[in-house]
Amino acid sequence: MKNIRDLFQADLDRSLKLAKSLVALEIFGENQLEKLIKNDPEHKISMGVGTSLHPDIEKVLTKDLLTELQSNPGIVQEIVHGYLIQVWYEFLGQIFQAILHEHFCGPNDYSKLPKINVQLDLAISNSSNIVSNIEEKAANWFEHEKNHEKINKIEKYLEISIDENLKQRIKKYIIVRNVIQHNRGVLRDQDLETLGRKGGNITLINDSQQHQAYTAGERVMISYWEVEALKNDLYEASNQLIPGDSEST
Repeated sequence: MKNIRDLFQADLDRSLKLAKSLVALEIFGENQLEKLIKNDPEHKISMGVGTSLHPDIEKVLTKDLLTELQSNPGIVQEIVHGYLIQVWYEFLGQIFQAILHEHFCGPNDYSKLPKINVQLDLAISNSSNIVSNIEEKAANWFEHEKNHEKINKIEKYLEISIDENLKQRIKKYIIVRNVIQHNRGVLRDQDLETLGRKGGNITLINDSQQHQAYTAGERVMISYWEVEALKNDLYEASNQLIPGDSEST
């Protein structure tokens, strides 16, 4: 499983580098747009290069582009934040699949695996594929479990525990990701209740590297520093779930 962890951590590292690059481009692009508008308030930017079938090139007012960019602060950081959470889900799914394979095929026995109902097509099942069919069905079951509870299940199956504060932070990251995707970033009472903070707040790191509190009804903002904190926590959680040196060392 160390290989699964190492690949996951490499993806985290690449994603953080991407976040830095995108944020830098966003800042540079905004400055360049402001310069163009200052020199010519009606300046337009060509969108595309045109083709023989569509020779007309759409031109957009630069000030409209700048307005759109400035009206969506943190959008780049939100995209990377959401991607990191998705990579985390995939990582946990890969661990579960590895657990299943080791349980059925060796060398390990995982006595804490759950009881689940698996429907098999006996007409196409035989001695050569029945184990892989069970593994596939079980992996599908795990994929549809509640995302913020998957880490607890993996801990149970591996019979290992990670730091409770770390788990709570990861749960917060997941809730924030869901709020951004499903409620336009506006925090709800139910989100705080899921975190055990009914009537309270959550804190995220802002652009000034300060912890900023958000209560129900407020729109959360993702900074680069919050993305970096997420990456670091996922990295640490993966080390706690699968300890030991890299298989390549």
